[in-house]
Amino acid sequence: MVLYSVITTYHLLEAIVHKTKYNANEKSVLLISNWLENKYPWFEKLKDTFDKIIVFKPSYNFSTDIKGELDTYYDMLFSKNNIRIDDFEQIHVFGAEHSFGAYIFANQIKNLYWEEG
Repeated sequence: MVLYSVITTYHLLEAIVHKTKYNANEKSVLLISNWLENKYPWFEKLKDTFDKIIVFKPSYNFSTDIKGELDTYYDMLFSKNNIRIDDFEQIHVFGAEHSFGAYIFANQIKNLYWEEG
């Protein structure tokens, strides 16, 4: 299974192109920022390309226990959607400076990091 985590419209475009060209036959999850959810009310139509869409909050506050807070947030988000981070053979991280990227890197999870255009 493949996970794509996107923050911006450009990230979304890159993820769609990559998914359709290289992972067309793979089950996939799109982790989409709530900013894109608000910007594109039609985002649910992306289920034509991705098997599951999960909306997440990309912003976070620095604290003394940021790793613990991110672990709690993402563990609950994935549990609520009946998936585990270990379920993914590929994890594509767009916008790694946001919360999901921080979670991935804090937990030293193997990922494919994408740059903004």
